[in-house]
Amino acid sequence: KVAAMMEWAREHAQYENFAMLFLLAYWFLSRLPSEALPAVAGRGTALDAQSVLWKTDTELILDLRVRKNTNTRCRITRTCMCSEAAVTCPLHVLGPLVDACPEGQSLFPGMNRTSVLRALRVLLDKVGVEKSGCYGTHDLRRGHALDLQLAGAPLQVILEAGGWRSPAFLKYLDLHQLDRDLVVQSHIDESSSDEEV
Repeated sequence: KVAAMMEWAREHAQYENFAMLFLLAYWFLSRLPSEALPAVAGRGTALDAQSVLWKTDTELILDLRVRKNTNTRCRITRTCMCSEAAVTCPLHVLGPLVDACPEGQSLFPGMNRTSVLRALRVLLDKVGVEKSGCYGTHDLRRGHALDLQLAGAPLQVILEAGGWRSPAFLKYLDLHQLDRDLVVQSHIDESSSDEEV
């Protein structure tokens, strides 16, 4: 749904920056109010900010001064995804937003929790999501974790993508699918070890 929101927002300029915020929260599995919303533009230098988004030629990097689940600094990196999702590529869609913003300045000025939640529900409604009024900003984080799971990503990849070090992330996944995936993976691992003997 993030791609559909991005495409719709391109035709409705008043929602474009909201869509960019949702894209950031989605790709970096970030908590929207405390990690994505306060993001400032960086240039690879140390800034005294909770959330700094900066880029190189090949990467988009989110530096978090503190992450709720670890209480330590965290750096999350994303690369070009144009081959899989050009309309939502973190490097080539969010990168220009970073380039256009002066260092240390908010990427999402004038937004607050209320306006963000309202915009999320409007965008979801406009792209045809049923019961859009029931969604919250945490659903962006949950959505990417679930997308990774459904794409067959191993648990380690999902853990790393979200910066998780505890089982708390499990609430974002389809646990029945996860159980099936683990059973299948254990059989694959068992078959592989049989072949190597």
